[in-house]
Amino acid sequence: MPQMADYEKWLGSVKVEPVPIPHDCTDGFLAGYWRRPAAYLDERVRAAKSSFWALSDVSDGLGKLESDLKIGAGHSAILT
Repeated sequence: MPQMADYEKWLGSVKVEPVPIPHDCTDGFLAGYWRRPAAYLDERVRAAKSSFWALSDVSDGLGKLESDLKIGAGHSAILT
């Protein structure tokens, strides 16, 4: 994700406000599966997210996510 300074450079002054995302969000935008991180392992889910299109190789991150899910650390994996 771009740094906030980049957004300010592009858009001018920016303000950050929390937007709660329900755990059962059906929209499926990038953070929509925060409580269901295994969804990000599905190629179809990733293909529907423009932020994944901008990344050339996500295999290391997906491997870490898959490993973390196997040991029960899935929620922290999506944040790191």
